Amino acid sequence: MIVNIEKHFASITKAAAAGIPIAMGTDAGTPYNGFQTESAYEIQLYVDKADMTPAQAIDTATINCARAMHVDDEYGEIATGKYADFIAMTENPIEDISVIQHEKDVYQNGVNVHRAVAQVEAGQQAPSEMEAVGR
Repeated sequence: MIVNIEKHFASITKAAAAGIPIAMGTDAGTPYNGFQTESAYEIQLYVDKADMTPAQAIDTATINCARAMHVDDEYGEIATGKYADFIAMTENPIEDISVIQHEKDVYQNGVNVHRAVAQVEAGQQAPSEMEAVGR
C-alpha cells in the first residue's frame, strides 16, 4: 500500500515530464495482484493522476517494458519480425483511456487467446482469460 499516493503520482509526473521512460509492472506472484482489472486501471491512473497522454500511458505497458527488460528486439510493438502480442477493442483508448478496462480480445504471438469483442457485441458473456487458454 502506498502511504502517500499524491507524492507517488507527483514523482511519476516529474519523471514522465523529464522524458524518463516509465515501465508499468507488478510484483507478480505476490498476493492480491488483480491481473484482470488492476493493470488496466493503473494505465488509466497514469493519465488521470500523472498527466501522461493516453499514448504515453500505453507505452508504459508495451515498448517501455520491453526496453527495460532488453527484449525490445522481439516485443513491445507491432512490427515485422516481432512477436504479435496485443489487445484489440472496439473503442479507441487514445480518445478515452478508460476504455482499456473494457472487454477486449487478447492475442499472443498473433493467436487470439481471449475472444471478447465479438461476444460482447452479440450480448454474450466473454470467457475469462484462463478459460480462453484452457486453464
